[in-house]
Amino acid sequence: MVPLRSAGVHRLRVEQGDARHDVYFITGRSCARQGVGDTRGDGMSSFPESVDLDRLIPQSDLCDYLHLGLLVVDRDLRVMAWNRWLAERTGLEAQEVIGRRLLEIFPELEDPLRLKYLTGALAGETQVLSPELHPYLVRLPVGPWAGEQAEMRQTARLVPLHEGKDVVGVAVFIEDVTERHLHEQELLTLVKRLEETTRKLAKEEERFRAIFEGTPDALALVSPEGIIELANAGAARLFGKSSGELQGSNLLELATDEHRPLLASALSGAHSQGKGTGPLQARFQTAQGSEVILEVVFQPLSGNGNAGAYLFQGRDITERVRMEAVLRQAEEDFWLSQKAEAVSLLAGGVAHDFNNLLAIILGFADLTLQTMPENDPNRPNLEEIRAAAARASEISGDLLSFTGRRPARRGPVKMAPLLHEALHLIRRSLPAGVELSETVDLSEETIFGDRGQVEQVIVNLCTNAAAALRRQGHGLIEVRAERCTVEQGEDPWQEASPGDYVCVSVSDNAQPLDEEAKQRLFDPYFEPYGKGTGRSLGLAASFGLVRSHGGFLTVSSAPGMSNTIRVFLPLSLDSTQRAAEKYG
Repeated sequence: MVPLRSAGVHRLRVEQGDARHDVYFITGRSCARQGVGDTRGDGMSSFPESVDLDRLIPQSDLCDYLHLGLLVVDRDLRVMAWNRWLAERTGLEAQEVIGRRLLEIFPELEDPLRLKYLTGALAGETQVLSPELHPYLVRLPVGPWAGEQAEMRQTARLVPLHEGKDVVGVAVFIEDVTERHLHEQELLTLVKRLEETTRKLAKEEERFRAIFEGTPDALALVSPEGIIELANAGAARLFGKSSGELQGSNLLELATDEHRPLLASALSGAHSQGKGTGPLQARFQTAQGSEVILEVVFQPLSGNGNAGAYLFQGRDITERVRMEAVLRQAEEDFWLSQKAEAVSLLAGGVAHDFNNLLAIILGFADLTLQTMPENDPNRPNLEEIRAAAARASEISGDLLSFTGRRPARRGPVKMAPLLHEALHLIRRSLPAGVELSETVDLSEETIFGDRGQVEQVIVNLCTNAAAALRRQGHGLIEVRAERCTVEQGEDPWQEASPGDYVCVSVSDNAQPLDEEAKQRLFDPYFEPYGKGTGRSLGLAASFGLVRSHGGFLTVSSAPGMSNTIRVFLPLSLDSTQRAAEKYG
């Protein structure tokens, strides 16, 4: 017997006298798989469909080389051949089983299904038992390496043996596929786990996307450099761009120039420290050009400082910030109103006491004038003293009226004399470097009102103009008075009726007021000329006094004379009835 090898296919040539018989077997991909026959294209063993009994190799020779079980039975199912593989797994040597009936050795073959395979092979048909349908043909043990697998799983092939045309026996090939089966089971287990994990991940991804897209906050995954990798619908809505447009853009560039360094610092801190940043406020520019204020948080998506992405969360707090500012302003106004009320009470008390002192001054001045000769050189000075005291008494009375401690005294008031007298007093109180010019184009024009209150309005407007010029140290105040006709809609507050009015304008050539100052000029707590320059208490009082006389005020700016406040007071012919209806 001479063995020949070629490409893993083993051929053993057996010489018996003049006859020569070739028997082939293949060593498969592992040393545990060997078979009798030729090879298929996939390298697996292919058992012969039939073999002649004369070509069987004695079990003492070739059969013991096989790494699978081989036994041969005759038509009476008596054992004719038994190889070493079977002897090792059953503990029965060949001499113990040769000649015995196969059913005595393996009683399980009496099972009708397994017996059917034996009878089919004796009828001349090759039978194949797959481990998927039948785990084993005969019970054989496996080693402890198989764990809980107690019995060998097998692939069995029952091949008819012919002598001429007659079937004289059956060759039974048994291959141990237990290890392959265990591997397949492990693989199936892993596949099931993988499928379960995949389902869980898909469910978590679905849940994440629902939360990610459903939250009203702006959410985005950004790189350490601020590049947006993914953005939700909330971010698209806040920034005025689609999610696709946001993807690939830089989040830092969406922030305003003022807050971009703050945002970059927060992202850098999250990257270096490996932890999220606390809430911070930042302003962002939308695609439509408006600004939104967001409360921003950065959270790294890994627990170390080398996170590849960060979760950006931005909550729109624009309205909240605005309401907080309104609330702060309301609180400030409340406390200021409390202070103003206290000051009003104090001023009323002081004005009352001051008026009493002025009454004494006026009384003695009148007595002195009555006894003083007309040509006395001191008489003009005393008359000035009496006039100033009378004016001070009127101002004191106005203060009492303003604080509600004295009713207004309304009646016909000629505007031309009133303006001349008021401007005469104002000119003496102006700071150095500030000039006053007046143009009074009035004659007998009369209004219905309180003379002292109207005069106080003119004084307050000129005082405001002087305050505006005080910052630049010099300037010009121009007062112009004329009769005018007011059309429907000229009153910014839409309360004045069309008709004839006296218009008194007070202009200055100071720096023009901005729009906010124009809008809030009559706010008693607003400082129109900068912080610390004084509040608009006088203008606020003037606003109320003018409105109480049925008039209105306007504020404008023009080249040359920068700021102009115009007072419109209705002439008595048009306003007497309205004033009488309003004040009784």
